[in-house]
Amino acid sequence: MPLTPRLRSGPFRPGKPLDPRTLGGVRRGLTVVLVAFAVLVALRLDETPVGSLTDDAFYVAMARSLAAGHGPVVQAGPDAPAANPGLFPPGYPLMLAPLAFAQPHGLDLLKLVGVLASLAFVGLAWRLGRDDDSTHSVLILACVALNPWTVAWAGRITSDVPYAAIALAALLLGRGLVDGRAPSPRRYAAVVILAGLAMLTRTIGLAVLLAIVATLLGHRRWARAGVVLVGTAATQLVLLLPGWSAGVLWLGDGYRAQVLAHHAGPGARAAFMAHNLVGYAKELPVLMVPMFGRALDARLGAVAVWLQAAVAVALLALVAIGAVRRHRDAPDDATSPLLLWYAGFTLLALANFDGWPSGVQTRLLLPLLPALWWWALRGAPGAGVRAGLVIVALVACLGHNAWRVARPLEETSARAGHGFVDPGDGAAWIAANTAPGDVLMAQEPLARHVRLDHPVIALGEPGSNAPDLAQMEARAARYGARWLLLAPALEGTPRRLDATGARWKALLSGAGRTPAWEDPALAISVYRVHAGAE
Repeated sequence: MPLTPRLRSGPFRPGKPLDPRTLGGVRRGLTVVLVAFAVLVALRLDETPVGSLTDDAFYVAMARSLAAGHGPVVQAGPDAPAANPGLFPPGYPLMLAPLAFAQPHGLDLLKLVGVLASLAFVGLAWRLGRDDDSTHSVLILACVALNPWTVAWAGRITSDVPYAAIALAALLLGRGLVDGRAPSPRRYAAVVILAGLAMLTRTIGLAVLLAIVATLLGHRRWARAGVVLVGTAATQLVLLLPGWSAGVLWLGDGYRAQVLAHHAGPGARAAFMAHNLVGYAKELPVLMVPMFGRALDARLGAVAVWLQAAVAVALLALVAIGAVRRHRDAPDDATSPLLLWYAGFTLLALANFDGWPSGVQTRLLLPLLPALWWWALRGAPGAGVRAGLVIVALVACLGHNAWRVARPLEETSARAGHGFVDPGDGAAWIAANTAPGDVLMAQEPLARHVRLDHPVIALGEPGSNAPDLAQMEARAARYGARWLLLAPALEGTPRRLDATGARWKALLSGAGRTPAWEDPALAISVYRVHAGAE
């Protein structure tokens, strides 16, 4: 019996023992990739302020509420009851809650969930590639771990990377339910828990359950499919707890409108979905070979558009060829059917979602990245093409990451005149000069509440757009607001008030008020708005 390890059968090395020198190269490659990944995540960990994306403010507020024993609800200030907004299911806040309990007034510790999830995600990508060849798995690992989307979202308090890791883990474990041997109860429990957690983390997590069930039915595993369905449905009973849901299932009115209340006619809906699918296909090079984007468009114009389209077609062809080859070489293996069903259900959901796939929307394809590379490398016509594809992708990945390290996203956005206003501006002065329970008034109350650690209410009544001094003063008296913070809008221009903010500034100045504190460079001011506040 050879002392060197054997690989599982596959089209690259069917049962051939791995040469010790190759094994040493694989280990060195793994070490280099993981060290580079850790360095890049550390360098990009703080590139965007928490709360500037809105989603992360919701997650932080829900996690803190869970840690306090109130359920996954959101309440920025006293002008609205605590409620589940229905935009985000409670799974990810549950992951954050222990850290929120350990550090109730901080934010940095919460990023640990995303960092650990990213490590799990790249480890699972390595595990996916091990079915064929350890060298092959290193290439998949490198293309996933060094991808700037993986690196960037690992350090943000959003559910993208945790969901990607949970979904891939459920699918890889789900393979053990398809083969001929009777699965152990522990295997069933692991798959059911992970599939249920995927659905509780992202609504699109339903694709995980559907992929596993469809694969089991395709292999005539009727009873096993039933066990998974019933077991996963049982995990969703947590949504029946008070405050854990916002209506039908966990979907609020806003989310249902984005999924169901657009393009009602079958023809219009089909055209809309086709249009979205084309959009996501165009974004494939941005995901896999991330040299494309605004910087390249600005330099090459129409040439960049055609180049991106050509690369998208080539990548789709490689993925399709790889999927066919995998089925031909291993027709009884469940990995490819599981991933195909998962990709299909995921794209069906994304195509139906009322949002155009560009910019930040590309992150929604991140959970498919390991499978896309698994198929694409298999679809390459030879070792030379495979090596060239990986080299180009890794150069693009490292170049993109280096660009972002040298020019942080917040700074480049500020220079471009949009986005990434820090909702925590002014926090140091407020902490030093106000009481912990003082109610503040500000734009975007939730993001300010999360960062300033005070209850925050809006400047006007819900639905009121025009600045109204009398209304503001009435609200201040009604809710006991003692301070008003005026700052750039989160989706506006850094260091500059938008038109509404400028009108508020003029209105407050005209009323004879002077700021209690201001920073002209940040265009931020704090006013005393309630008599007797000191």
